[in-house]
Amino acid sequence: MSRSPALSAACVLFASSCAAGDAPEAATTRGVLPAPTDTLGAAPPPGATVLLGRSGDLSKWRHEKAPKEPLRWPFTGGVLTVEPGSGSIVTKEDLADFRLHLEFKTGKGADGNSGIYIQRRYELQILDRDADAKPKHRAGSIYATRAPDADAARAAGEWQSYDIVFRAPRWDGDEKTQDARITAHLNGVMIHDDVPVPDKTGAGREEAPDPQPLKLQDHDAAVQFRNIWLVPLDLD
Repeated sequence: MSRSPALSAACVLFASSCAAGDAPEAATTRGVLPAPTDTLGAAPPPGATVLLGRSGDLSKWRHEKAPKEPLRWPFTGGVLTVEPGSGSIVTKEDLADFRLHLEFKTGKGADGNSGIYIQRRYELQILDRDADAKPKHRAGSIYATRAPDADAARAAGEWQSYDIVFRAPRWDGDEKTQDARITAHLNGVMIHDDVPVPDKTGAGREEAPDPQPLKLQDHDAAVQFRNIWLVPLDLD
């Protein structure tokens, strides 16, 4: 049985024991990320799409509600900073299954609130560690759906890293047959281990068969981002 190039790359790059002819366990996001470790500064592997690097190339992004306008978020020294009140940004490309690496830093104001919205539907929370928030709203949560398994967030002003594997829900026409699934590490700590996500989270868009972009949220805080890259996967 032949494997797709994306699946073969995932086996070579990320699985510790992916023998010829093997395939990842069906309907899972396990076996893709390396063992939990601090990944700040991690270089994109072969085949990755660099969404944000040091060059200042922002061509993979657009404003969510003003797609034809230039990005209003300032970029300096490899760092993209939310311009509070200017609106969220999304990738120009729609996404299905993938591995994502993203680095961020919260600062003062609005509790460092932002979020990574996968397909604009499923939010992984970005928030100051010391913000007064319920467990399912804290940093690392699948927003309003599931608290992280560990409190791995760092203090405001420190760079942090997310490593995420996402498997999109499966559909038969308009009927969902399998929930979305997420594995996530925050600062080298496993916080979600192949977790099913039964519905959209918080302010996310309603679930539907069509893929959607990745969104970085403007929630009135000057959160900073750097070193964002993505590897498309085929997790069937």
